Amino acid sequence: YQKIFSELKYGWQNEKWAISATLPLSYQHINYTDTGFKSKDSKSNLYFTPSALVRFQYSNSSYLTLGFSSANKIAKAEETFGGYVLKNYLLIENYQSPLMETNSQNFTAGFNFRNPVKLLFLNVTAQYSSEQNNTISNSSFYQTLQKKSNFYFNNNTHGYSFMFNISKYIFPIHSTISIRTSVRTNQLIQIQNNLYNQLDILTGNVIATINSKLSDKLAGNYEAMFTNYMSKSNLYQNQQSSQIINQRINLSYIPKENLIINMNAEDY
Repeated sequence: YQKIFSELKYGWQNEKWAISATLPLSYQHINYTDTGFKSKDSKSNLYFTPSALVRFQYSNSSYLTLGFSSANKIAKAEETFGGYVLKNYLLIENYQSPLMETNSQNFTAGFNFRNPVKLLFLNVTAQYSSEQNNTISNSSFYQTLQKKSNFYFNNNTHGYSFMFNISKYIFPIHSTISIRTSVRTNQLIQIQNNLYNQLDILTGNVIATINSKLSDKLAGNYEAMFTNYMSKSNLYQNQQSSQIINQRINLSYIPKENLIINMNAEDY
């Protein structure tokens, strides 16, 4: 494995604008040989994976951001082994594509609002991501085992996501209330039991938390999370869906400066 790498960084800002960019350029040569499995492969590529971030100060308490990033990832050491790898007692993997490669791009846009006086914080983020893979996985399910094989196949995926977070400190009750929501859609391709499977996935998530100071020695934290998962496949006519509700509560009691007692409970 040989790599030649160079990187150019740029930054500029004034009272309203801040711009930063990274321009990395690399040449990689990989030569793979496995005498035990009689396999041999090689690859040489030139990669340009830029990233940039633009920030505009809309007011004293808010700003807008636009970002782009790209990345290139090659196979890990265990993913170049041509035999079977037991990942855990339920999953066995076999990699028939030693030179796995993934190229990804991400576009983000965000709005952030901060009011330190009123202790109010808010941010909204939208994101688009895409991946280009030169492999695909084939999962076969048995009674007590899942077998996963990877082989060369042009496989592109993409997705959209939207996130909204708000946090506010309530002075009369000495508590911080936070709400986090996210919605994400993905389109991807899999092979299950040797059948071509195109999946459309929609995931929604809402998390609400309350952090309270109940007294000088007692503090409490409560969190409730709701997740909704929906998927649609070309293999099945009906849409699959599931919902998860999870609750956690934590109490911290400090009777002395060097002693903390924590109590936790969870409902799933």
